[in-house]
Amino acid sequence: MGLVRAESCDILHSFPKIKEDLKKILYGNYYLELVNEMVGEREGNREAFELLLSFLLTLEEMEAQEEQLRFFEIRMLSLFGYRPSMRRCDLCKKDWEDLKEIPTVFFSLERGAMVCERCSRTWNSLIPLSLGTARLIEKISQLELSKIQRLRFTLQALSESRELLPKFISYQLGKELKSLKALNIIPPSPPFSKGG
Repeated sequence: MGLVRAESCDILHSFPKIKEDLKKILYGNYYLELVNEMVGEREGNREAFELLLSFLLTLEEMEAQEEQLRFFEIRMLSLFGYRPSMRRCDLCKKDWEDLKEIPTVFFSLERGAMVCERCSRTWNSLIPLSLGTARLIEKISQLELSKIQRLRFTLQALSESRELLPKFISYQLGKELKSLKALNIIPPSPPFSKGG
């Protein structure tokens, strides 16, 4: 592995408000490490850069909220082809309409997909979640980036996605991110209020 040397650069934005807030620093560090791990070495990825910049600018301007972490994780997974499949059971192919009488489904880290309660009996290492959380993750992964800020997590969806998304990312990367360990030390923030 050779070193790359930059001859010169200009700082376009130094993110002064992030530098003044420990929680924002931890969030920003997580964003950066996740991008660094998902983008191959010496590979350019304009979409990943623009996604990172968008989330850092949001972090600069507003309070650090856990919802932003979940938004970022879902969008990064989608961008790199690891989008969780949440529209139907990956085994029997029953969709949300067929499953609405069963409030709990499961997520398989191995399959990267939702599994219904009936099919879950044949699999190990499944993470339980509600259909509402599955629908929210699906919506965030497909909605235009400019519109995802309108979506809100319930306390249940935030708790379930906190349990699911970092584990799925670690499973895909084959390791836990160091910045995630630091983030786990700080208490989770409540979801946004309806007023923003």
